[in-house]
Amino acid sequence: MILQRFYDLIAGHEEWLMNRVLYHARHHNYTRYTSTLAEAWKISIQGLSGSLMQAIKDRKAPPEFGPDEDFAKDPIASFGILEAQRHRSRGITLSMFLGLMKYYKQGYIDLVRQAGFGRKYEEHCRLFIERFFDRIEIGFTVEWSMLSENEQTKELQSTNRRITNEKNKYLTLFESTPTPVIFLNSGNRIDNMNHAAATLIYGLETPGSTYYAEKKMSEPLPWEMDEVVKFLSSNKTVYAFERALATKKGIRYFNIKLKRMLDVSQKFSGIALILNDITKSKQLEDRLSAMSITDELTGLYNRRGFITLSEQQLKIAERTKKSLFLFFADLDKLKEINDQWGHQEGDKALIKVADILKETFRKSDIIGRMGGDEFAVLNIDTSDGTGETLLNRLYQSLDNYNRSEGRKYTLSLSLGLTRYDPETPRSSEELMAQADQLMYEDKKRKTRN
Repeated sequence: MILQRFYDLIAGHEEWLMNRVLYHARHHNYTRYTSTLAEAWKISIQGLSGSLMQAIKDRKAPPEFGPDEDFAKDPIASFGILEAQRHRSRGITLSMFLGLMKYYKQGYIDLVRQAGFGRKYEEHCRLFIERFFDRIEIGFTVEWSMLSENEQTKELQSTNRRITNEKNKYLTLFESTPTPVIFLNSGNRIDNMNHAAATLIYGLETPGSTYYAEKKMSEPLPWEMDEVVKFLSSNKTVYAFERALATKKGIRYFNIKLKRMLDVSQKFSGIALILNDITKSKQLEDRLSAMSITDELTGLYNRRGFITLSEQQLKIAERTKKSLFLFFADLDKLKEINDQWGHQEGDKALIKVADILKETFRKSDIIGRMGGDEFAVLNIDTSDGTGETLLNRLYQSLDNYNRSEGRKYTLSLSLGLTRYDPETPRSSEELMAQADQLMYEDKKRKTRN
C-alpha cells in the first residue's frame, strides 16, 4: 500500500486525535452542545478513522469529485449521510455541524503535521484528508436538504419525546436509588440530590421534590467537610473516607465517596458525593470492640482492655510529668463463698466488688477485672489526695457494705498499691507486678492473723 505510513499513523493515534479534537472544540466553544463523556468522543473518532482508513486502503490517490457522481453510493459520503440523520434529529443545525467538522478535520491535519513525514508525502496526506472531509460534508448537506422544514420539525418533535422519556427514566432511577447521592458544583454548593439524600438532609418524603422545586437549590452542604474542599482543589478523581453525620434520621455513620464529574468537554464541573450508610456495621463493630475489652460478668474492663488503656495513660503521664497510683485487689475467700453458697453467689460477690470500686473511684479512673478474683485500678485523677487516702476510702466503702443488713458473708479485699513516677517510667505490666506482690504480702498478713 502506497499510503501505509499514513494508514498506520491514523490507526495508532485514536487517543491523540480525540484529545486534539476536544482541544479545538473547547477552544471554539462547541463543547456547549456536545457530549460530556469521553466514550462518545472516542466513538466519533473511531467512526471517522475507520472510514478514512478504509478509503486509504481502497484508493491510492485523494478521493476527488465528479459532476455526475452519485454520492449516495460512496462509502465516505454515506458516512456523512448517516451522521446527518443522527445530528439533525438532535437539533444540531447544519452550520453548527459543518463548523465542528472543520475542527475534526483540523485534528487529523495536526496529526499529519507532527508525524515527521517528508514535505511531499505530508502534502499528499493532507490533501487526502481535505478531500475525505469534503465528501463527508457533501453527503451531509445532501441528506440535510432532502427533508422539508415541516418534516424536520416532526423529526425534532419525535426526538424530543424520546429524549424526554429517556430523561424521565433516568430521573426515576436516580430518585429510586437507595444510596444518597449529592451533586456539588465547583463552588462547593449543592446543585442536585436524589430522594435518599433529600430525606437525610431535609426529611423530605416526596420523591422528585428537589428536582421539580420552583427554586433550584444552591446551598452549601449542611456538614463541614474539609475533605471536600481539599478534593476540589486537588487533581484526584476519586477519594473516600468515613464520617459520622447529623441527619434527620439522627447520627449516622457513612462511608463517603467523592468522585469528580466525568466531563471531558469541561462544560460541567463539580463532584458527586455518594453516602453509603454503614451505621449498622459501625455499631456492630463498636459492640464487638467493646466486648473484646470488657469483662462480661462485671462490666469492667478485662485484662486486655485495662492494659491497653493504662499504657495510653502512662504515656500521657510521662509526657505531662504526672504521678499516678495503681491498685491491685484480690477478693478474699472467694472459694469459700462458692463452696458454701454456690458459684452464683460467688459471681454476685465479684459484681459487688466491681460496684464498690466504681463507687470509690472516679469515672476517669481505669478499673478492670484481671481474671478470677483479681481487680486493678489505675487512679488517673489524683486530686483526691494520696494513695493512702484512696485506700482508706475503699476500706470505708467495704465496711459500709459489710455493716448493711442481710449479709451472708463479709467482703474482704487484699490490696496492693504502687505509685507511677514519670521520672522513672514503667509499663503497666511492671506496675501490676509490683502491686500484685504488695497485695500478696497483704493477704499473707491476714492469713497469719
